[in-house]
Amino acid sequence: MVKQFVIKSITDLIYDYKKLVSQCKNPLFIFITTNKYDYDFDAVVLDFKDVSIGEEGFITEKHTNILKGIDFNEYDGWFIGCDAGYCRSPAVASAVCRYMGWNKASDNLKNKYQYMNMDVYGFIVTKLCGEVIKNESNRYIKESRKDRKQLDIN
Repeated sequence: MVKQFVIKSITDLIYDYKKLVSQCKNPLFIFITTNKYDYDFDAVVLDFKDVSIGEEGFITEKHTNILKGIDFNEYDGWFIGCDAGYCRSPAVASAVCRYMGWNKASDNLKNKYQYMNMDVYGFIVTKLCGEVIKNESNRYIKESRKDRKQLDIN
């Protein structure tokens, strides 16, 4: 079971790297970004944008196939980040928890991260679990495009 589970911005994860890895033996870093960052450790990079279904740069099956190829039980620390740490990273984390059968953890993440990109979450759950997610609004993207731009979130 995962001992440590951290969702932050990529910048924060890079900055906190030594502290984070000192607390676990086998860390897994997943970065969700189309930007370039300077770091010298292994990370799985999912290169998709924080957009809704149908928009250019949305997550694809290529990305979910990368997630399918990871044995998440092998890692005792998961460190998942996107550019801001608010939308894509909690969506990926929550979907992976659901995929692992940790539904309560998945639901807790959905409740905690009000800006989670629910389109990304739904896409991953559909591809990894075979479930179709219905009636879960993409609160942040649909309701606050203006606020999102003001926060300068990619």
